[in-house]
Amino acid sequence: MSASAGPPHGAALQRMVPRDAGVIVQVGSALGDRFIPLRSAYCGAKHAVDGFTYSARTELMHQHSHVSITVVRMPAVNTPQFSWVLTRLPTYPSPYRPSISPRRHSRDTPG
Repeated sequence: MSASAGPPHGAALQRMVPRDAGVIVQVGSALGDRFIPLRSAYCGAKHAVDGFTYSARTELMHQHSHVSITVVRMPAVNTPQFSWVLTRLPTYPSPYRPSISPRRHSRDTPG
């Protein structure tokens, strides 16, 4: 597998591919496909997560590997990213509404 980008630089794949087993779960967002104002960097990063994951999955399938890789798309979770964001724009980004607290999300998520 040629995938060596992303944290931790392909280290998980280096162990999973020889064993032909394992699952990698990437954290994505609906904003990887839906773009909204003042969030271009975030949307671009989540779009990159999708592209990397789909490309890596295709490479694994081409090798007939039993290692799987997928993206989970989280709902709007109210994280502190908006309290430390720097901008030179007159308007600050704010959480997408409605958003849920991380505590509620972890409580309501099965597993």
